[in-house]
This record gives sequence, C-alpha cells and structure tokens, in this order.
Amino acid sequence: MKRLYLYTRIIAVMAMAVIAGKCNAQFYGTVVDGQTNEPVPYVTVRYQNTSIGAITDDNGKFEVPVTPDHDKLEISAVGYKSKIVVVNYGKAVQKSTIKIFSDNVLLGDVTVTTKKKKYKRKENPAVQLMKKVIENKNKYQIENNDFYKCNKYEKHTFSVNEVSAKTFTTGILKKFAFLADHAEVCPETGKLILPLWYTEKSTQELYRKKPKTHKTYITGENSDGFNTLFSSGDFINVVIKDVFTDVDIYKENVRLLHHPFISPISSSQAILFYHYFINDTTFIDGQQCIDVAFTPANAQDFGFTGNLYISTDGEYQVVRSLLNVSSKSGVNFVENLLVQQTFKQLPQGQRTMTLDDMIVELRYLDGTTKLQAQRYTVYSDFDFSPITQEKMFKHPEVETKLAMAEMRDSTFWNNVRPAPLTVTENNIGELITSTKNVGGYGAVMTVLKALLENSIEMTKAPNKFDLMPLNTMISNSYVDGFRLRAGGQTTANFNPHLFLRGYYAYGFKDHRSKFQTEIEYSFNKKKYMAHEFPRQSIMATFGYDTMSPTDQFSNTSKDNFLTSFKTTKVDKMMYVRNADLKFNYETSYFFTTTVDLINTKYTPAGKLFYKRMGTGDYVDHITSSNVKLGFRYAPRESFGCSKQRRIPTNKDATIITLEHTMGVKNLLGADYNYHLTEASFYRRFWLPLGFGSLETYINAGRQWSKVPFPFLLIPASNLSYFTQFDGTSFNMLEEMEFLNDKYLSVILAWNLKGKLFNRIPLFSKLKLREHLGLKVLWGGLDDRNNPYVNTQDDFLFEFPMRDGIPTRVMGSKPYMELSAGISNIFKILSVQYVRRVNYHFDDVNKNGIRFEIKFSY
Repeated sequence: MKRLYLYTRIIAVMAMAVIAGKCNAQFYGTVVDGQTNEPVPYVTVRYQNTSIGAITDDNGKFEVPVTPDHDKLEISAVGYKSKIVVVNYGKAVQKSTIKIFSDNVLLGDVTVTTKKKKYKRKENPAVQLMKKVIENKNKYQIENNDFYKCNKYEKHTFSVNEVSAKTFTTGILKKFAFLADHAEVCPETGKLILPLWYTEKSTQELYRKKPKTHKTYITGENSDGFNTLFSSGDFINVVIKDVFTDVDIYKENVRLLHHPFISPISSSQAILFYHYFINDTTFIDGQQCIDVAFTPANAQDFGFTGNLYISTDGEYQVVRSLLNVSSKSGVNFVENLLVQQTFKQLPQGQRTMTLDDMIVELRYLDGTTKLQAQRYTVYSDFDFSPITQEKMFKHPEVETKLAMAEMRDSTFWNNVRPAPLTVTENNIGELITSTKNVGGYGAVMTVLKALLENSIEMTKAPNKFDLMPLNTMISNSYVDGFRLRAGGQTTANFNPHLFLRGYYAYGFKDHRSKFQTEIEYSFNKKKYMAHEFPRQSIMATFGYDTMSPTDQFSNTSKDNFLTSFKTTKVDKMMYVRNADLKFNYETSYFFTTTVDLINTKYTPAGKLFYKRMGTGDYVDHITSSNVKLGFRYAPRESFGCSKQRRIPTNKDATIITLEHTMGVKNLLGADYNYHLTEASFYRRFWLPLGFGSLETYINAGRQWSKVPFPFLLIPASNLSYFTQFDGTSFNMLEEMEFLNDKYLSVILAWNLKGKLFNRIPLFSKLKLREHLGLKVLWGGLDDRNNPYVNTQDDFLFEFPMRDGIPTRVMGSKPYMELSAGISNIFKILSVQYVRRVNYHFDDVNKNGIRFEIKFSY
C-alpha cells in the first residue's frame, strides 16, 4: 500500500492540468527487403541531422512523430544502402512500406556482408568490435585521476505531451483556453507540450581517489510550477528524480525506472544479453565513428535499444550513445524513452560525459493523457588539480546543501544555466495565476489534495493544520465494532520547531473513547513536516486505544480501512494506555539513534485473558516501564516525505537495525524486569541477465529473561486479505499461534520482472509479471518461559486459547510458507497464492489467496 500511495500521488498531480491531450500526426512505416519483401528488423530510422527516430521491431515496423521542422527520414541498416524518405507534414496519419536494397559495406577492417543471416555471436564483426570497446572502456575514465572537480547543472521538467490548440476549445476544457497560449514545441521530439513544472539544481562535484570519496555540494536549487501548490510538492520532485536517475553506461547495470537495465558495455553481461549490428560510419563533432545499433536478444526483456558511436582511432571509445526504451520493453507507463549522451576527450586526455539528456513519454492507458518527463544534465569546468582543502571531504555525508542554495537570484541562474528557460517555463507563474482564477478551482484543489495527500488542509494558505489521515476515519475490530476516528497535526507554518499531533476515536460496540496526543520539538527547522530528513527531535506521546497483541510487531497501521477485512476472527485484544518520551537523532549520513522511555498498561479485552499458572487467579492488568535504545543504518537510502510518513522511493539501500529494551520493575508501577534484543537486515540483490530482483529480509530476536507471555515474541501475522511484502509478517500464521522467546526469520521475495511471462504472447502483451516468495521462521521457547512445563509457577500466565485450542510451542523444525503470484494486473493489482508448507493442523488453513494494490514501473 505504500507504493500505491506513492504512485497515486504522482498520477494525480499529473491530472492537475485537467487535459486530455490530443495526438499529433504520426508516420507509421514498415521496412522490407527490396528483393525478398521480408521485413527487416533492427533498422535505424531517424530524421536527418537529429536524434529523433526509432528502431524497427522484429516485424520491421516503426513509428515516428511528424514535425514541422523535419521532413526527411534516413533509413540505414546493416548490409543495406541508406535511403531517404520524405514525410508530408500536412497529413495527419501516414503509412508507408519502405524497401531497402542490400549493398557491400566496408568499415575499416570490419566487413558487413550482403547476405542476411541468423544472428550469431561467433565471428560477428559487431560483437568483436564491442568486445574491444568493453576491454578499453575504463582506459581514459576521469576516476583514474587522483582528484577532479567539475560543475553540474541538472533540470527536470514535467509536461503534458501531445497537446493541440483544439484541445482547449471544446467541452469542459473551454475554461482552460488560456493553456493553449502556453504550449510549445519540444525540440527533441517535435511534439507540442505544456510544461507543468520544472526544478533545477547547480552542484559542484568533487572526487578523491585515495581514500575514494565522492562529494556533492549543492550551490543552487530552484523549483516553479504546479508542484508548488501542494504542501508535499518536494515529495513529487524526489520521486521523479529517483525514477529518472542518472544513467552511467560504464557501470554494469543502469538503474532506471526502478529497474536495473544491463549496460550495453557491461563487462560481464552485455555480449550475452544484447544483439549488435554495425550500421555505418559517421562523424561526431568532426571525429569519425562507427555507428553500432544494439537491441536485447529478447525484445520483451528490460533492456535498452539504441546506438553507440565508437571512435575509429584505435582507442575504441564511446563518443556518443543513444539509448531507447519502448513500450514493448515491458516497462509500465513508458511509451518511449530516449537518453542522449555525449562523451568528450578533455585536453588532459581523459574522456568523460559532458551532456546527458533524457526524455520519457508516459501514459497510463490508451486514451488517457500523455505526459513527458525530461532530465537535462550538463557537466563543465573540469579541473584535475589536487584538492588540498581537507575540510571539503571532512563530513561523511555524500551531499551537502549550501545555506544560500535555495535563495539564489536570477543573475546566478542566468550564469549557471547552459541554456535559458523556455518561454513557458519563464511564464509558469502566470499560468498558475490564470488557473487559480478559473471558477471552482478551490473545490477541485481540495478534492485533489485529499486524494493525493490523504489529508484536508483546514486553514488558509499557508496552511497550519491538516485533518489526517483520511484512510483511518472508518474501520472495524472485534472490540471496537464499527469505529470512527478523526485526527490531525500542525505544520511548520504553525511553528517550524513545535509540532502537535493527535486523534480521537470511538468504538460503537464497546462504547469507549480512544485517543492519542503527541507533541514533538524539532531541534532543526522544518519546511512543513516534523519527519523531514534529518529528524532530530524529542517527542512526548500519551494515548489510550485498543490493540491486538500481534499489532505490536506489524508495520501496517491497524486503523487502515483495508485491514478491517480479515481472513479470520481476531478476538484476542487489549486496551493499552501508553506514555512515551522519545529522543530521535538522525545524521545526514543516514545513521539514526533513538532513546525511548515508555510506560504501558495492558488490560486484556475480547477473548484475551491473563490467568496465573498454579493459583488460577485472573490478572486485571499488567504494567511495564521500558528503556529502549535503537540504532538504524541505511546508507544511500532514498525516500520522499508524505504528510503522514516517509515513503521509500526505491528499495536499493541496505538497512540494518538493532534495538535493546530493558524493562525496569517498580518504575512507575512496572511489574517486571526483563531484557529484549531485536535486530534486522534488509538487502535487495539484482540478479544477472535480467532475472529480476531478490529481496532479502533477516530478522532475529531474543527475550533474555523469564516473563509471562505478553512479553514474549509474537510472530507478526498478516490476517488481512490485502497484504504487502514488508519483510516481517507471515500470511498463513493464525493469531498468536506460536509464542517464542527467541526467533530467526528469513524472508525472500523473488520478482522475476516478466522474465518468464514475456515468452508467453498473451502474458507479454498484458505485461504480467511473476513473483515467488519463501518465508521461514525458526522459533523456540526456553523451559523457564513455558507454562506447559511449569504448570504450578504462578509467575507465568496461561497461554491464550484459540477456539478452545491452546497456543502451540514450535518444535525443532522451522515454520515455512511459499507463495507464487501474478502482478501488474491492470498495472495495479497483484494476486498471490500462499501455501503453508508444514505445521498442518485441522484448525488452520493450508492455502490462501492474498491481494496487493500497487503502482510500479
């Protein structure tokens, strides 16, 4: 559900333009052999002297936009004469079958024959050439120097794609006729776009070889557009920057669109994964190059198609690269993606990338609005002199923002921008003002913010209080029955250091009020929310509510509306009165320390009871006072902040946690002394040759003391039909089925990303993806904590009963469950079958079906 929330925010902000874009003219062609009339795959089709074009598919088909600025398509292929085709801009739709004829081509010492053959790697001149490129790829890289520094300018622009003047003259969009005046032609695609917002950043990049350190200093940061209308607009920027991240073909894998694309010059995988074809020789900035086209061996795999331009000077260096991802790649929402990169040899001999321009065309479904995201990056002013200021590398954080970065004036930006803003980008403030003046704007924005941010702003801008979260206002439980809840929080506009949060809830079955109040003081100033990175604060919480014992070990909010739909009756609950004083200190290099002082009173409710062994006396309640010390380390973690919480924008960061809890008897009425330790490890591994990702979760815990069962370790059970692979919960465990004082769990989730389904035509067309899972739990219970062994020990409590059956103790073998599922159904739904492998009993289910809703690329 976190991913659902993350991506619905992006999709809904896209809808801000309220535009149903209308397509421009398109040219549809099929390239065939002039003698055999057989389709010719992997042909490069490009407007002359531009990068606008395509590569034909397995059936020789291609599609390119018709633009007013270009009218000559150049068709070039291995073993064929190049051909020029004239495109008529005045026609809306054009279709053509283009015949090309074979020819002998001699490229230096590389000969391409006229006879069309089945692709093979052995004795393939293109493969031999690429092996030379891979062998020499690191020969002149700037990282070979002891030091270097350079300036980097990066701009992200988000636009509605393929609009037209007619779009704003009919229907409901008549109110937005002024938008037509802000549409402009995208120079790279030739299509009419309407920019919605842009962000730009100026940085200085520093590198030291020994010890290897890469530092970034943000010297300027600027943003303008519709994203500024949302309080969590920075969240959208973070997500877009993470999805459309830097592309480095010199790495083995290129992480893009939350997928690892194998680099076309990967040392270990490229030759096996890609097919290469020599097209022709050409000149790039006066340097002669060999044009090599490439495409995945299987067109449906997550891989690039495109062209590499290789120097003919015997150094085999990449001078320019064009990388494409088409809709047939299996990537969701992406109709086309083009990355254009230029590599130059510096006067000192080093070769480095100087230009990185990415354009992504997006659409959720056919007939819906098309969108465009562009990331434009320029590197300049390279300097390889020794960096003597040790303080530049002193702090461990990778990225540091200068104090003045967000306050730069127009003079600064005019000096650092490689190219000026477009007319629409310059006038985007006027566009927003005109939109605000449209009748009904306020009501529309309220609804959009409720959908996007799960909240309603209760005061005029700048908003000081949010009513939230909306998805917890209605729920149901065994003790509460039908439950209503209302809550909210103050924002940094109320006070940038002091934050107040809380809620009130009422259960119509037990007729009791529940509440929570929280006050947090942040030592560092916040823009809007208290949990913005880095979090350095002290927080006090006091509350009274209902809870299932398993809720203590679950990452899912118990009040989330969807969690009300249970696979089984959850009737063992408790009333919890909780007081907590917590200190958070998070460093800018992602190391977090927390200290908690917690006093909690537990009162059994529903069918839960506390009954002493031996005497058989019932206990009305128990109280604990804890001191908890926690550490968390997540290097290079990437996330965005919603109003409610942080949401990971990728899952590539390794996450390590360690917590120790000490219970102190007689402190504020506490009944027990104890020591409890828990640790966890997470890592995602990308598998070679496009076999997807393997997410690994390892969790362990130990209760070191003799305690009654409420202080034992309860395996987290997901008792809802809607699930998420959060790395902690088990789908087929019943409520409190096992109790342990030590455990180790290993959870593996293998997402194959369509590696198998892409070979099945129907599954490939629907972009269905397969995933497998294994969950293993080793648990144990010392005799001192086992009431079945110590039947007369009134220090211990009877284990809870479930439909007359006592809680069980795990044996020497681990509990296991397997899952297999199909995801990406309608691009949002996942269905998985779950099988309990062992510990079969008549009172538990062996099989189950679970659902998950999420957006992913």
